[in-house]
Amino acid sequence: MESFFAGDFESLMTKNKSTNDLSQVNILTCIQKWSKDKGSVEILYDLFCDLVHPNIGSSMLVMQTWDDGIGFGGKGKKFGHDILVKTIAGIILLFNKIKDYLKAMFLLQIHDTD
Repeated sequence: MESFFAGDFESLMTKNKSTNDLSQVNILTCIQKWSKDKGSVEILYDLFCDLVHPNIGSSMLVMQTWDDGIGFGGKGKKFGHDILVKTIAGIILLFNKIKDYLKAMFLLQIHDTD
């Protein structure tokens, strides 16, 4: 960080990548590492990815369930409601953990000393 703010870009390009400096991590790497500590993270991530991307998962939220099947329309039980009921506890636990991470990140802010 110091090299960047000092304009020493040559130092950044030749810097040893094996140091313990913080580095950017993509979301999949983050999820995989986090799921080693909390297995439900990857399960919830995969489920909700299916629900928000344009595939059958996004249709599931508006589908109905009956004793003999699943479909659209009618007066069946809302499938999206079932998904919420079955995942809400895990989601709350993850949001609480994310809240803790965000609080920790706030402490890492770099303040200008000028």
